[in-house]
Amino acid sequence: MNQQEKDSFAKITELATERFNLYRLAASQHLTPIQLQRLHQIDNELPQMWDLHRREVASKQWGRRETNLNPGSGPNRGSRDIA
Repeated sequence: MNQQEKDSFAKITELATERFNLYRLAASQHLTPIQLQRLHQIDNELPQMWDLHRREVASKQWGRRETNLNPGSGPNRGSRDIA
């Protein structure tokens, strides 16, 4: 995992922990309007952060795959018998 992926995952973890704490607080008392607003903000931001993280991981994997693939290699490539 590169630094960019670590940073995005750390942000996801931070937001998820904050959201968990707000839900735990909501179980014992009413949230203030500011806390509710923050909860909604986190609920909107988390999917965006997960999307960013998935794109970073996919980009890394695609780049790796792109450099390691040779169009003529692989099982049964170029060795088919045509009848």
